[in-house]
Amino acid sequence: MELGRLTFKHAAIYSVANLLGGLASFLLLPFYAHFFQAEGYGVIAMIDTSLGIFTVLLTGGFQTAILRIYHEQTGLQKNLALGTGIRLVWGLGALLAMPVLVFSVPLSGFLFGNSSYYPLICLAMVTFVIDVAGQSASTIQIIRQQSLLFSSIGLARLILGLSLNIWLVVILQVGLIGVLLSSFATAVLSSLVFHLVAVRAHGIGYDRQIAVHLVRFQLPLL
Repeated sequence: MELGRLTFKHAAIYSVANLLGGLASFLLLPFYAHFFQAEGYGVIAMIDTSLGIFTVLLTGGFQTAILRIYHEQTGLQKNLALGTGIRLVWGLGALLAMPVLVFSVPLSGFLFGNSSYYPLICLAMVTFVIDVAGQSASTIQIIRQQSLLFSSIGLARLILGLSLNIWLVVILQVGLIGVLLSSFATAVLSSLVFHLVAVRAHGIGYDRQIAVHLVRFQLPLL
């Protein structure tokens, strides 16, 4: 009974954090539409949708894989499971990002009919890699059932993101790049916190055999 109550409590806290993030995205829709009009909003939506493909490849599956492999290990191998997972996500994220960065100019022309948007694509891709690496590091909060810490970081990220959007887009009027700069800043800070907690708890070691297990677990999901 106690286990059920604890599970419900942590699930509720995680759900609230996700709902707040979704609510913020919803509230920003008219904000983007007003300031950027149809073309600018379309660019943001297209970038977000395109990155959704990479999100499917890296985010949820690898976090699940890290959890699974972590609990299968014993002793010091648990430390290696988390560190290996984080480093693996960084490596795979970089491999996915490189072609996008190299071909960002023609990709911009293909997606938007205008190659001048390539800096937005590059910034969005770098932000994505940092963000998914941070999410892999945040697995330590799930392992330790630190739902309040996880949600607090998410709430702080939400407040910071909204504040930066208002400052950059409304006050400084830097345009579309302001939205992506806001996302970049929040991704860097939250990822840094998640990595610091993970490294302090389990280090950043690497084990080749564990890496193989993680990839094998993830491949069917891909």
